[in-house]
This record gives sequence, structure tokens and C-alpha cells, in this order.
Amino acid sequence: MRLLRLALVVAVAAVFHPSVIHAQEWKYSKDANGLHAAEVSSNGKTPDQEATTTLRLYCRKGFAGISYSVHGISRIKSFDFADFEGPNAPASSELLVKVAVRLKKRTINLNLRAAGQLSMETDTFEFILAHSDDPKSDFNRLIRAISGSGSSIAVTVQSQKDRTKTIHTEFPLKAASMTIEKALKECDLKKLT
Repeated sequence: MRLLRLALVVAVAAVFHPSVIHAQEWKYSKDANGLHAAEVSSNGKTPDQEATTTLRLYCRKGFAGISYSVHGISRIKSFDFADFEGPNAPASSELLVKVAVRLKKRTINLNLRAAGQLSMETDTFEFILAHSDDPKSDFNRLIRAISGSGSSIAVTVQSQKDRTKTIHTEFPLKAASMTIEKALKECDLKKLT
């Protein structure tokens, strides 16, 4: 009976708080426009509260990118997403994104620049972390790191105005290698890994 009550409480909480999720498995998808993606979602910590976040590798023939999306941004008042909006955003020239890929015997740390875009429709901000057309990005290094045999990848974005205010998420890398390889292969980008 106690287990039944606990299950009911969890089910009701999921209905009333659908954005509260735990780390999921990596998934592959292809949309109608030929965009291939490998992505995973997990709860992230913001200055105000937890939020659902998504790490996504996406590609088309000859081009690929990696993004980090934060959902439910209208509830996050202490982080200024506007500083990152657009290709010439004020924060886009600074190394405000820290990525740590935990491998079996070591951790690969990368400091990245990011710009992004706001979607009012979905209440989401998408940080573009790296893409294959940008010679200044660590795209290939990041792809090699997350395609390996790592256990997790942590993404931390610092606010441009107050570096103590961050958004942080840890994503699992279990099954990431096969899912990412499938997406890159479909886009003729296997040589990156």
C-alpha cells in the first residue's frame, strides 16, 4: 500500500511539474528537413531553481553543431540570457561556457564562447556551443571527447554580468557514442570522430 501511495505521489508530481525530469538516454532523430540529431535531457541548476536542459548534437550534410538549451526561462529571473542572444551578442566573445567531459582516467576541460537564440514560443534559450564551420570553435575536440568512453559531460554557463550566477547540468554519456556516430554518419561527418 505504501508503494502504491508513493507511485501515485510521483505520478501526480510529474503531471503538475512536467519540466522536472532526471537524466535520460541519448536519442537519435531526423526531422522532415533532413536535420539529424543526437540529444539528451537532464535537470540543470540555475540561480533560481532547477530547469530542464538539453544537450544536442545536430547536423546536415557537411555541417554540424552542438547546443545547450534551457527550458522554462521565463521562471529564471537571475540570469540575463539577452547578453548571449544573436551572433554578435556581447557575451559571445568571452569564454563563459565550461565543459568538462569525464573519461575513465581523466577529465577533458574546455572553455567555450557561446551565442544563442530565444524562443518565446517554447520558453527556451538555446546556447550554440560550437559548430563545424567556426575555425575558432573546439567542435572537433568536443565531439571526440563526448564520442569516447566517458561517463558524463558537465556544461556550465556563467552570466556575463555576474560570474557567480551560473546554469549547470551534468549529462550522462552512456550510449552517447553510438547515437552521435549514427547522426554524424548520416551527415557524412564521420571523419570528425
